[in-house]
Amino acid sequence: VITKTKELTHKCELFRNFGFESEEEIVSPGINAKMSEFHAAMGLCNLKSIKKVIEKNKRFFDLYMRLLGGTNVKFQKPEIARVVHTYMPVCFDSKATRDKAHEYLMKSGYSSRKYFYPLTSDFEYLRGKSTKTKIGKELINAKNISDTILCLPLYPTMEKRDIEKICKLVKEVC
Repeated sequence: VITKTKELTHKCELFRNFGFESEEEIVSPGINAKMSEFHAAMGLCNLKSIKKVIEKNKRFFDLYMRLLGGTNVKFQKPEIARVVHTYMPVCFDSKATRDKAHEYLMKSGYSSRKYFYPLTSDFEYLRGKSTKTKIGKELINAKNISDTILCLPLYPTMEKRDIEKICKLVKEVC
């Protein structure tokens, strides 16, 4: 995209990245518009190995559950017939513990993501614009999940030792 001003360039960048200014600050509406034709072609090429990827992610998902079992970490237990295990969402007992785990993992070189954070009803650009956005204080369950959920790394190029290290780091925080 070519624009005449830096301001418009910045607005376009925000728009194509969900409106994210930073990891926790959403300042405008946006979409996921980052995939080029090359990325689409790579996706098609990767379809050949999708079954192996799903199987490996399932093994890693199960390993996470086994290694973090018996801690204060809560897991989503999918009960649907087929799950591809593209994410490893876990909930901690508090926002402070989740934030500490996130920071600890990031400092150790492991990407984690605060999922569903912040809540849409808490986006600065939406606050006070309609009565519908003023219900945020009533969204107790959504707020609790938003404040305690963290997606741990889960991707097919990981090694078992990565998950063991991540679980060790998480246990140190819990």
